[in-house]
This record gives sequence, structure tokens and C-alpha cells, in this order.
Amino acid sequence: MRNAISWHELYATDVERAKAFYAALFGWTYAAFEATEDPYWVIHDGSQQTGGIMKNPHPDEMPASWGIYVEVEDTDQTAERVRQLGGHVAQAPWDIPTVGRLAVFADPQGAVFMVLRPDGPPSDAAPSEPPRAGQFCWYELSTPDPRAAQRFYSGLFGWETEAPDIGAGERASIFKAGGGPFAGVSTPPAGSPAPPHWGVSIAVADCDDAVGRVKALGGVVHVAPFAVGAIGRSAVCADPGGATFALFEADMAGMADLMARYG
Repeated sequence: MRNAISWHELYATDVERAKAFYAALFGWTYAAFEATEDPYWVIHDGSQQTGGIMKNPHPDEMPASWGIYVEVEDTDQTAERVRQLGGHVAQAPWDIPTVGRLAVFADPQGAVFMVLRPDGPPSDAAPSEPPRAGQFCWYELSTPDPRAAQRFYSGLFGWETEAPDIGAGERASIFKAGGGPFAGVSTPPAGSPAPPHWGVSIAVADCDDAVGRVKALGGVVHVAPFAVGAIGRSAVCADPGGATFALFEADMAGMADLMARYG
């Protein structure tokens, strides 16, 4: 789907340990990808290819982390638009045979993201409703200036912005694309050392059980399970190499109500 997040990439401290951790936690399987110089493992969530795992190429410059790719119609035109909107082209467009044309950008606040113009037809990037366990289901942009970030991404990808009531007296700033919400925008907690960044959420059937398995598998729980309005429960964790991700357990009734009102 054009202008939607369609790929997820883990830059791992220890690739084999990361593969084992996520396989045990989410049931993911992997296939080696042969078109790159460095080892790359494609993540299979059931029958879908949803991302990849590779060795962190710059461990002295960035921590282990998850990155996102937005699918676009034209990578070079997107790079020019990023510049016009005040963003930064961190890595100019380049081609990977059989994959497509990629580029690495940073928004005006410094959050890094990638884009991809695939060689094949547009992907079907939308998660199922409700999201199934092990599926990437939500994204969160942590930024010191949410309004400026919203203007940037709306101008770049045409994403809509809204602040829906998510139940329990809570509102959330969100991005919408293709008619439905897919990402949130928030300011970091006071005193947080983390730079602006995009975070990923992965669906689980039971947040408490998943948190227990994260610990048993050598991961870390940074934020214990908490209610997300009336739409579900979440927790913030890190894998054994330090890459942060969130778990999300959907409340079916709350999610259905949210989609009926804002989808």
C-alpha cells in the first residue's frame, strides 16, 4: 500500500540471539535473503513477510533498534520532498536488486525512517482487524514537537491527523491513512534520554503472559502492562540486545468502537 508502513527492520546486536528471542515470543520464522552482501533474515509472520533482521551496521553510532519503511511511488521524488519540508536525507536513494529503490531520511525533529519503492506491485500492508498475535499492529512517533511532526508527515505522505477519544477519558494524537488509524504521536517523558524516534508495537493475545515470556527469554520490561484507554493494554519491552518494542493486547469491543467512530 503506497504511503503506508510496509516493512520493519531490526538492527540487532546479536542476530542469532535476536532470531531465537522473537521466534520463541511471537512464533516468527525466518528465511535467508541472498541479494545483500551482509547476512539478512526475512521475518515470516505466518504466511506474510513483514520485516527483516540484520547486524547493527553502526553499533558505535546507534543502539540496537527497530526501523520502519514507508512504501512510496517514487523514492527520488520523496527525497526531494523531504528536503522541501525541512527533513534530512541521511542516505541518498539506492537500489537493491529484486527489492526496489530505498532511502533513509530523518524528519525535522530527528526521527529516522526509511522509504521503499518496491520492484513489484504495491504491498498489502494493512494489519488484520483485530490484529493477530505476532503481527506488527501500531506505531508510535516520539517527538518533542508533535504538531511540527504532523505537518511534516502529512505533507510528505498525505497522512491525516486526529485526536480521538480512546475511552476511559483519554485522547490520543494519531495518524490515519487509507481510512484508519495506524500510528500515534506523543512527546517523550520528562527527562527521557531517548532521541526522537519511531517505535513499533506487536500484537499479543495476553499482555501479562507475554511480559512474563519476555523476561524468561532474557528480555527486559521497561514499562509494565498498562491500560490504553478502553482499546487494550500495552507494555514496553526490550529484546536481549536492547532493541525496544511494545506489546499490545487489543480489547475487541473497544477497538470496534474506535474503528466505528474514526476508521
